[in-house]
Amino acid sequence: MLGIVAGGRRLRALQLLAERDGRTGDTMIPVRITDDADTARLWASAENTARQSLHPADEVRAYGRMAKVGADPAAIARAFAVTTRHVQQRLKLSALPDAALQSLRDDKLTLDQAGALTTARTEDALLAELRRVTTSTWMVNADTIRHNLRGQSTTADDRRIKFIGLPAYIAAGGDATTDLFTDEARVQDIELLDKLFAEALARECETMKAVGWKWVKPHDESSPPYNASDKLLRIHRIPVDLPEADADELDALLTRGEQEELGDVELRRLEELETRALGEYSDEDIETSGLWTYVDHHGQIKTHGPYRDPADDPSRAAHDTEDGATTIPPESRALSASLTEDLARIRLAALQDRAADQPELMLDLLAYQLT
Repeated sequence: MLGIVAGGRRLRALQLLAERDGRTGDTMIPVRITDDADTARLWASAENTARQSLHPADEVRAYGRMAKVGADPAAIARAFAVTTRHVQQRLKLSALPDAALQSLRDDKLTLDQAGALTTARTEDALLAELRRVTTSTWMVNADTIRHNLRGQSTTADDRRIKFIGLPAYIAAGGDATTDLFTDEARVQDIELLDKLFAEALARECETMKAVGWKWVKPHDESSPPYNASDKLLRIHRIPVDLPEADADELDALLTRGEQEELGDVELRRLEELETRALGEYSDEDIETSGLWTYVDHHGQIKTHGPYRDPADDPSRAAHDTEDGATTIPPESRALSASLTEDLARIRLAALQDRAADQPELMLDLLAYQLT
């Protein structure tokens, strides 16, 4: 029993040409014959796609059948004249349960919704979400489906992942997946991620403490600890005078930076000279002070401080008087960090208030910046 997969219209066209030109059997037409049902389905699917686009569910099933018999995405893409990525997405959908594919075929599920269902970690979760979507009285978008299925997970752009590195997380046994439909990579094992993050931050603290700081404390959040420095004394660097040549170079770079954009090499040199000009902390300050470490939104290690407990201030050491009595120097009058911040806000408010009364000055500044 022979079944014609395709070619009927072409056969009729050839017969018309032969009749018109008076040819009778002297032209050989190549014919492809197969006794393999899967190959025949491949030819039929390709022919159907060439004439009219398949329903997404039929396309998904066709690709899935081809993949099961050993066809790779590139071969399927060539057969259907589509991109390899398109095939990979359809193959991802082919792994959905039959109930999901049938809902897609019955137009109870959109292609975007079906793609969102592929992010489910278990079939039970997938089927539960499918029931919610297909029985809902309103349209459930793909983003909502992904949100419902994610559970305790985070993106690969998370500052913790940037800090420890995705390869380190995976090497420790962490689970990470990539959504083929949004290209979003997600980290699934939050408990492991928190553990690796805490360990890496603790190592950074030990490295900094080895410099000689009295204490170094980790902070889990992405910004300095709120009010942690209250009642503590802010420790400042001891500025140094750069050699004349370096000082001139720094002034020249600063001047050029105001007039034109500096290159990468010049920016690094400028940063180096400015850092040197800031000076260093004294050994006494390091031995009696500490700081906090934290990881910012970019995954970079940062420090907050240093600060010193007034009780550790060397200048408050007890002194013995001539009559044998012990006196304690008065407490340092250094401004606290919170007061310094308040004063900065007051200064800014004063400048803004004055600027509001002088619009002509603002226009002059705008013209200056534009030119």
